[in-house]
Amino acid sequence: SFKYITKPVNRNVLIETIKESIDVVESHRGKLSADTELHKKLDLVSPMIENDFIYACIFNNENTDLSSYLDYFNLTGTSWLFCCFEFPNINSSNQMDTYSKIHELLNNEHKCLVSSFMMNRIVVFYPVYSQENNYETLQSAIKQIYTKLSYNISSGIRCGVGQIESDMSKLQESYNEALSNLNKVSSTGGLNFTGQEQEVFQSVKSNKTELKNQILTKLKLGDTNNVKLFTDLFASDLLNSNTD
Repeated sequence: SFKYITKPVNRNVLIETIKESIDVVESHRGKLSADTELHKKLDLVSPMIENDFIYACIFNNENTDLSSYLDYFNLTGTSWLFCCFEFPNINSSNQMDTYSKIHELLNNEHKCLVSSFMMNRIVVFYPVYSQENNYETLQSAIKQIYTKLSYNISSGIRCGVGQIESDMSKLQESYNEALSNLNKVSSTGGLNFTGQEQEVFQSVKSNKTELKNQILTKLKLGDTNNVKLFTDLFASDLLNSNTD
């Protein structure tokens, strides 16, 4: 309630009270609108800051101060690792939409910082929190992310993952490690971690049973977009199997 009015009701008091309540509602709406606008602007700006941060990491030198970036993203004192993803069939016409989908999918799984596309590659700064500070646990989490990307973006994704680090002076070295692991992955796709001589996780496109289940599930849900996606993956897998 805004204000109690006692009987007998005075017409002027009633009108004045209604006006005051409208002013309060409009003021509240204005604040909500301003907050919404601010969030929209932050949603536009944050990816650019993420990209600047990752570029600063990749081309890091002794004069680069990254503390302001870490403060902005509330990552001061956090360990991390780098992931380098390479996506097939990326071009100027689909690059922006694909980036937006990748950014959303990654951050739905784990809050991380994502670069823009460099040709057909994206670099991910993956924060590691204390409760996750185990490389085997992280491998499992990143495999799930890789699977989700393969289902929703494309099969044949290549990915290299570096070791957990906490020393900010090793940012460039950590990125180079992830890039080196990516370069060890087969051209047909896969995921490679530090310490693995060969790829430890292959693209989900080879799992025909899982793809069939996904197609049936999406059909039941009436999800036509994903039905087409998984059908294309399944058809691609059949063609590759016949070729082999």
